Amino acid sequence: MRSVLKSFRRVPVRLGKIGAHCMLENDHSFTCPYCGVGLSVRLDVTGGRKQAMVYDCETCCRPIALSFEFAGDEVVNFTAEPEDK
Repeated sequence: MRSVLKSFRRVPVRLGKIGAHCMLENDHSFTCPYCGVGLSVRLDVTGGRKQAMVYDCETCCRPIALSFEFAGDEVVNFTAEPEDK
């Protein structure tokens, strides 16, 4: 039994990280520029400091152009405008 135990090595494990493709997310609330309903979107902090995306309103289904900027894992600048603006 001792010979089997000697063949194992200790491998350091990082807790809280799942593989190399771990994604840190931040929920952000905003108002639809078309119908005024309150919405929430999940933003990927690991996608870069400045990001942009189009999000369809869950109520009126119109496209909203979102642009946002991170400082660390905090949103420091966020805009939600009609996509056709």
